Amino acid sequence: MSPKYTLGVDFGALSGRAVLVRVSGGAEIASAVSAYANGVIDERLPESGVRLEPDWALQDPKDEVFMPNPVHRPIYDQLYSEYVRLHDYFGRDTNSTIKILKRIKLASQGR
Repeated sequence: MSPKYTLGVDFGALSGRAVLVRVSGGAEIASAVSAYANGVIDERLPESGVRLEPDWALQDPKDEVFMPNPVHRPIYDQLYSEYVRLHDYFGRDTNSTIKILKRIKLASQGR
C-alpha cells in the first residue's frame, strides 16, 4: 500500500508557507516558504504610489503566486534530488546531508 500524505498551506501576512507530511508517523517530507514581493502594504500602493490612510494594511493578490526564478532552476533541481534521496535516510547512521546542502548553498553563491 502506498503511503498517504497531507499538504498544509498557510497564506500569512508576509509570506506563503506549505508543508508536506506523511500521514503515518507525521514525518515532514518537504516544506517551502515564499516571501511576498510587497509584504504588507501599509504606506503606499506599489504600482501607483498612492498614499494609504492611517491604519490601512493591504496585501497584493499577485504576491500569492510563486514563480521560481528560472536562473535558479539548476539549484532547485539539485536540492530536490538531494531531498528525495535523503529524506528517509536523514538521522540514520552517518550521513553527509548537511555537508551536501552546504556545498549546494556555496555553489549557488558562486563560491
